[in-house]
Parts: sequence; structure tokens; C-alpha cells
Amino acid sequence: MACALSLGGWAAQHFFWELPYRAFFWSQGLLGPVPELLGFSWEDYASSGGLAFFLEALSATAGAMLLTASAATLAGLLAPGTWLARRAPQLLAAASILLAFLALLFFKESGFRAGPLLELSSQVATPALLARWRARSEGTRLAIQAAVALTFFGHGLFAVGFYPVPGNFVDLTLQLVGGTESHARSLLRVVGTLDLLMAPALFIPGLGKAALTYGVLWGFLTTVARPAAALAIGADASALAYSISEMLCRTPHFLLPAALAFGFRWEFPPTLAPSARKG
Repeated sequence: MACALSLGGWAAQHFFWELPYRAFFWSQGLLGPVPELLGFSWEDYASSGGLAFFLEALSATAGAMLLTASAATLAGLLAPGTWLARRAPQLLAAASILLAFLALLFFKESGFRAGPLLELSSQVATPALLARWRARSEGTRLAIQAAVALTFFGHGLFAVGFYPVPGNFVDLTLQLVGGTESHARSLLRVVGTLDLLMAPALFIPGLGKAALTYGVLWGFLTTVARPAAALAIGADASALAYSISEMLCRTPHFLLPAALAFGFRWEFPPTLAPSARKG
């Protein structure tokens, strides 16, 4: 379910809002001489209406693929014998590759700060983990632990002030608990410290359960805080819709810790099982 919801949120962002593909396709440092090899000067390439059309088409195509991957995930749960469900592993692998590329673009846009890249770890990893699912596999458990740890560590770097604290962190905290901006920043430092401690605690016997409990609760609160804050300030329909898409994208932040806490007590979807993929 985390995978289906998160991919649905990312699909919505591709359809209705701009994602940082321009950070790659408008970067002379990254593309180098490619436009010249195609017969364009960099200035003609960057100002071309064709490039703008390409970026719109790319975003729409990527959104359609993510939405299809989300639907395939649901099909694997609800209608495992269907054609779409049988294509789920390939679609999920492609979705993880696309999200990894986007994570690198956010990393570039942030000035190559590690925090945004780490915070997206759970969202990037969830489709790949489902595509390679093994019930009760220790390897899967360790991969989920690593994704969760990196996500909370990245979040904690911002909250403690290692990087400048984003204004939306403060605004969300004020909407959740009230008080003054100073109180909100103090609370963020406390929570950020817990985030940083939670990451290694996941791998320490005797501390893992407490770390997972914290991860589920805080991950859930920070996920639902997006639309809750938008509603509290009377945001317009577009801003509220965007906050809902953010909430959907972030569902792995609490559902992956929940998966670890519940100890894989369910079976993977039949179409994602090893025997199903060999057939």
C-alpha cells in the first residue's frame, strides 16, 4: 500500500506541478557539448520552444508510468492474475530508477546537500523493495532498515540546523503544536536529535523496537502534517491538492517502519513471488 500511494502522489506531481527536470536538461555543466553535437548553440537550445515541449512531454510520460506502476501494485494485491499485475515487477523497477534520478536532481538543486537526497531514500527504495520482495527475508529487512535510517537521518540534519532549517519545517511545527517560532525551532532541534539517534538505533539489538515505534509515530505525523497545515491556514485548492500529493509521496516514511515493526507477518503479492516471475 505504501508503494501504491507514494507512486500515486508522485504521478500527481508530474501531471500538475513542475519537477526539477530542468536542473538536468538546462544545465550546461551536465549536458556539455550535447546540443552542439545536435547542431544547436547552447543559447538556441536553452531558449527553444522544443525543449519546453519536450520537458512537458517527459513529465506527462513519467507521470503516466508512475500511475501505471501504482495501479499495477494495487492489481497485484486485488487482482493478481491480470496482465497489469504480471507487469508489476518491471514497472516498479522503472519507477525506482526514475525516482532515484529525481532524487539526484533535488540533490543538485539543493546545492549538493546530502539531506534532501537521504530524506528521499524510503520513497526511492519502496518500489524496488516490492519488485524484489522475499517474504521474511533478512536481506529485505536490512534493506528496509537502511532506507528508513537514511530517511530519518536526512530529515534530522535539517531539523537540528546542520543545514538551514526550511521555513516549512517551522510552519508545520507551529501548526501542529502552536507556540512561538522560538519554541518551534527548539522542538525541531529535539526531534532532529531523535531522528539522528533513531537511524543507528534501528540496528542495535534492544533499541530497534523503540526506534521503530518512534519512526511510525513521527513519520505519520510529519506525513499528515502537510494537508493539516494547509487546511489550518486556509490554503487555496491548488495548495491543498499539492499538500495531499506530498502526503501520499511520504507514506513510506511511516509504513516502512510499520512493516519492520510488524515483522513481515503477511505474504507478498502472488504476482511478485519468485515462482510467479519464473513462469
